[in-house]
Order: sequence, then C-alpha cells, then structure tokens
Amino acid sequence: MLPLQGRLDAVRRLSHNLGCGVGDDMDELLAEHRFDGGLR
Repeated sequence: MLPLQGRLDAVRRLSHNLGCGVGDDMDELLAEHRFDGGLR
C-alpha cells in the first residue's frame, strides 16, 4: 500500500467514529475512485 493510500485508509476508519454518516460517505467516495481499504 502506498503511503497516501495508508493515510486515506486511516482517515476512512476514523471517520466511522464521527457519526452523522461521515464514515459511510468516506467509504462511498473512496469506492467511486476504486480504493479498497481492506477490512475494517
């Protein structure tokens, strides 16, 4: 995994703790760009 991908995956995982659908939105955004962060 490239360093940027690792950082995006960390943000994606942390965003699930923010509530209000932020984590789901982040998942959708990254899926649109074909980024698969792996398992949560």
